Amino acid sequence: MYQMNDENIMYFSANATMPTNTSGGALYKNISLGLMIDVTTGEILDGNINLVNPLAIDFVVAQVKECNIIDDWDLMLDRLDRFQAPAHKAAVVALKTIKDRYMNVIKKYETTLES
Repeated sequence: MYQMNDENIMYFSANATMPTNTSGGALYKNISLGLMIDVTTGEILDGNINLVNPLAIDFVVAQVKECNIIDDWDLMLDRLDRFQAPAHKAAVVALKTIKDRYMNVIKKYETTLES
């Protein structure tokens, strides 16, 4: 189990536009994916996403939880292909944005450690 106050655990979030012709799109204009990641290992410890259906939320989180944000990238994309919902593309876009943010944070920490 992880401790949320561990300095190696960071919260990353990203938004993506929802399709407007769906129940989710009517309720939310954007989805927000949030992931807690151990920055020393890249492991996704937990997550959440704002979708209408609680089962869909659990399903999306299960596809990425305990994966490495870098090393398991293709695995996560393959798993998310099983999420056959209108919000699929938005979920992938949000995940990609989080991966990019994670990479920027890692570069920043590597530069700080080298100084």
